[in-house]
Amino acid sequence: MASQRADTLERTVLYAVELVDPVTGSPVTSGVRLEPLDAAGALLAGPPPTVNRSGRTVWLQPGHAWPAQIRLTPDKGLPFAARTEVVKPPAHDPTIVAGQAPPLAPADRLIRIVLAPTASYPFEGVTAVRGLLLDTDNGTPQPDAVVQLAWQDAQSHQWRPAPPDLAAPRAATEAVTDARGEFAAFLPPLPAGADPVVGDPHRLKVRLQVTRRVGGVAKTRWTPETAPPLSLPADGLVPDGQTFAGAVRLSWDRLSDH
Repeated sequence: MASQRADTLERTVLYAVELVDPVTGSPVTSGVRLEPLDAAGALLAGPPPTVNRSGRTVWLQPGHAWPAQIRLTPDKGLPFAARTEVVKPPAHDPTIVAGQAPPLAPADRLIRIVLAPTASYPFEGVTAVRGLLLDTDNGTPQPDAVVQLAWQDAQSHQWRPAPPDLAAPRAATEAVTDARGEFAAFLPPLPAGADPVVGDPHRLKVRLQVTRRVGGVAKTRWTPETAPPLSLPADGLVPDGQTFAGAVRLSWDRLSDH
């Protein structure tokens, strides 16, 4: 991105995309192909973007349009999921016009995208689980389902996060099952003041929440508390920051909805 001192560069940048590792928060500067799309999902025409010294991908003006979506295609072997991310419209007209008021500030030209992990992501120091979703015990894989690892608040007894809105953009912590039904879900650091277990802030009561469309209607089911398919202790609690060994096998017809 342009600085206040680099006026020539600042005046030619339309937008830049910064990719972020979902767990470490560090930038991902290579290995992911970015394609800007319009609202209908068509590829926007224009010359290829450039990559600046910080590893951000930069589209210049004139010659490009502000995207409605960015399609992400990681190289084979990278532990990130291919996704299409919705881009917010610019706060103001992004083109550089003499006398324009108010101009789009350099910081407003940065599109920051947090990548989503796949089942091969090397989790460390976070509460995470890898798994497989089938329709029945020995049935077919269920792709395109949203899987969340949720924790229960000790005071309100509510599970957080709430089930997702399937029409909204996906968060990095909302895993989407792939064509094989595989997923990797994790919890970000708990918010300040969170009370997962009374008297013990380092243990969590967790469950997996699965949301998918059934007959065109969004349905959410979750791992039952009586027999969760996770390697949980008898009290159902796990240490915060634990990554479950192996992969969990979920059957949609055995998940609970009450």
